[in-house]
Amino acid sequence: MQEENRGMLSKLGCEYLPWTIVVIGIGMVSFATFLGDMLLG
Repeated sequence: MQEENRGMLSKLGCEYLPWTIVVIGIGMVSFATFLGDMLLG
């Protein structure tokens, strides 16, 4: 039972990790753009 759960978790992690990276990347880019606008404007 425990082994099965671990396998499922790692499978989910492998599937969701790219999306998490994409979301964090987009958030950082938009935040940097926002900061740049505030500093330059």
